[in-house]
Amino acid sequence: MRRNRRVLMLGGGDSSAIFIGHMSVTAGVGTSALVTFPGASPGDLAIVQAIQNTPANTPSGWTLVAQTNWPTLGYPQQLFSKVLTAGDISSGVTFTAPSSGHLYTCVVYRRVTTASPQALYVDGATTLSVPGFVKSGASKGLVGFYADRDPASVVTEPSGWTRRGLGFATYFCSGASDIPITAYVNNTPMSWTRTGGYSAGIFVVELA
Repeated sequence: MRRNRRVLMLGGGDSSAIFIGHMSVTAGVGTSALVTFPGASPGDLAIVQAIQNTPANTPSGWTLVAQTNWPTLGYPQQLFSKVLTAGDISSGVTFTAPSSGHLYTCVVYRRVTTASPQALYVDGATTLSVPGFVKSGASKGLVGFYADRDPASVVTEPSGWTRRGLGFATYFCSGASDIPITAYVNNTPMSWTRTGGYSAGIFVVELA
């Protein structure tokens, strides 16, 4: 279990998203994992990435934001989100799945309530290039989630992105990074590089 709590702006101005904290949990020998939310307050947005052998169930009250199955190895990569309540913060949330070997990566942001998927890349290449897109007028930040089948892989974010934490399991590594919305130029592709030799996937979501 890894925790990282910082309160940092994604750019200037009162309307920007604020990064609150990060947590990674490995369910290496069981089919469930408890994810908690360090430093969070009611109304904050939690986003959880799951990478595993089989899909995780969507907990009650949570939204499945995105899911893809890696074409080569078939692993499902999922994103879930929820605006947190006091009950969520006090008890956490339990994710379950039919098999063990899961890795969950959670990040929490303030001043936002939605995470909309904008780009996806899944491949076995060492450079993972995500297509650019046009940001919305309500956007308050971008978050990139990556998952790699090689736990020893060294991942490097695109220029201007800030790493918010890494998690490791027996067969995977997983992490998140973000960039101020003011620093992203519409339709600019984004590239992550890695040293791993197996499949990997990238999700990019827009916070609003």
